[in-house]
Amino acid sequence: KHMHVAEQIKEVAASVAWSGKRPAEWMLDNVPLNNEWCFIHATHLTHSETTELAKVGVTAGLCPSTEGNLGDGIFPAQHYLQEGGAFGIGTDSHIAINPADELRMLEYGQRLAHQSRAMLSLEISCGRTLWQRAVNGGSRALGAATTGITEGEAADFIALDCSSPIFAAKRHDTLLDTAIFGLPQLPVQDVFVKGCKVVENGRHPQENSAAQGFRTVMETVLNT
Repeated sequence: KHMHVAEQIKEVAASVAWSGKRPAEWMLDNVPLNNEWCFIHATHLTHSETTELAKVGVTAGLCPSTEGNLGDGIFPAQHYLQEGGAFGIGTDSHIAINPADELRMLEYGQRLAHQSRAMLSLEISCGRTLWQRAVNGGSRALGAATTGITEGEAADFIALDCSSPIFAAKRHDTLLDTAIFGLPQLPVQDVFVKGCKVVENGRHPQENSAAQGFRTVMETVLNT
């Protein structure tokens, strides 16, 4: 159950004018929210709304590249996570399609807002914390299991290309830190879905036809 909630100040004002309540406040008072719900953006939450949404299990669907591009604001991620909340990431307006970019902007936005560093990390690396939390929250929002892979079960996973000199002498979690914070694009080499390779050496088998179809659509739209 995905819903755009409190993305912009004007949306909050319109909700107050209509119902006398803020969007998240109205939902909390009128809808039996649980962990099957995902609130997209949820940028403008009060302290109490943030706490209550986290407690009832709503996943925050964050799109930092879109929220930054539109000047929406910064989601209160630190407080949300401290209250046990979960988040997933997306792109919404498709300004960019890069999970590393979304995670990097999410973390840097918190650093700018609070003037501190490694805001969303646990005791482990910042990159691994962000990645794992996004995977867990995103899986929950999609209704997918996050309990791990059982023996004999085909897995979904990606393999990164770590041949760039920037990865030199990096080990373990610092590889993921570097992939997220040190490069403009996540260096995906292979992608496996249910154990089957769907992207090999950075290319999808339908990449060329998809790109041509996209060009055709854009030329049609923009030349109309």
